[in-house]
Amino acid sequence: PGGAESSRHEDERLLDIATVTFFNSSSPERGFLAEDGQLRGLLRICRRVTLYTDQNDWALRGVELLGRAGRCVGRRVEPIWSGMPEARRVDVVDCTSMDANVNGIRHSYFDLNVHVLGDLGELLKDERP
Repeated sequence: PGGAESSRHEDERLLDIATVTFFNSSSPERGFLAEDGQLRGLLRICRRVTLYTDQNDWALRGVELLGRAGRCVGRRVEPIWSGMPEARRVDVVDCTSMDANVNGIRHSYFDLNVHVLGDLGELLKDERP
């Protein structure tokens, strides 16, 4: 009883992912943050979502211009859904001021910076920011 929709929600409850981390995500912000968007879907199956962002990421600016789908999530440095209960489970880490980068494009700092790699290690090991 309940059909395919009920079965899908039961399957989602079986998944329990500790954390999902995005580095400079190229997902369009509009769809990612929509009421029925990807972020809400992720929060149904995982306890925490972390977004490492850079508002000056030139590679993502190119994606925005060519794709014409609006701003990418990876360039959003503002908090997600402030004041809503889900906001406690979404971290936005603004890396705009990071020094280490590749040729000024600002898209690959995360694999060059020991602090960001340390943060990622803590997220995976301790399951908290």
